Amino acid sequence: MCGVTFAMVSSSPEVVQKMNCYDAALNATRAAVKEGMLPGDDVAPLKASLVLWLAGNNLARREDCPDGQLRPDL
Repeated sequence: MCGVTFAMVSSSPEVVQKMNCYDAALNATRAAVKEGMLPGDDVAPLKASLVLWLAGNNLARREDCPDGQLRPDL
């Protein structure tokens, strides 16, 4: 029997660089959320506009809200 073992060990500067990149990405994400940015690559506004459009159509069918037309700007 014979076997080969590979031990992939990062050097100290590589570990520090990876940790710095991780910390920078985490801090950037926290700052964006604090400023009101939503994650999701611009999918959240699209979903919100769809929900508003559907809600507007449901409101327009009621007698108590005759002018409830909400339409997304697509």
